[in-house]
Amino acid sequence: MNEYRYSYIICGISSIAVFVELVNLYLSNSILWIFVGIALILVLLCLLFSDDTIKQISITIGLTRGLQIIIYSLFYILYFFSSLAGLFKIVNLLPIDNLTNLYLPLFILSLLFLGTFVGIYQKLITSIRK
Repeated sequence: MNEYRYSYIICGISSIAVFVELVNLYLSNSILWIFVGIALILVLLCLLFSDDTIKQISITIGLTRGLQIIIYSLFYILYFFSSLAGLFKIVNLLPIDNLTNLYLPLFILSLLFLGTFVGIYQKLITSIRK
């Protein structure tokens, strides 16, 4: 039985926001775009493949389990904050004069991003520890 730990729709929206932030970092000549790109690829791999495939990928990297968890944790935290930054960049592009009406929807969407982040992170960590 498959266990759904996150929403694919919210994950898609957060991935779009991360991609917007990735492009923004690349255009501003920041070195962080490389790490954000790796984080985006890591999340997409976690979405597309099963737990066994993720475990095999983790084994082929050749790092210890503890070090893998630390590195993956850092990339996933970077993914979450990049999704928030990309979301705020998207909202700033909207032709709205008063953005105060969007505070509550942005807060709710940020919480949904956080829930998706925790679900994907849980999937990754359980696949590594198997």
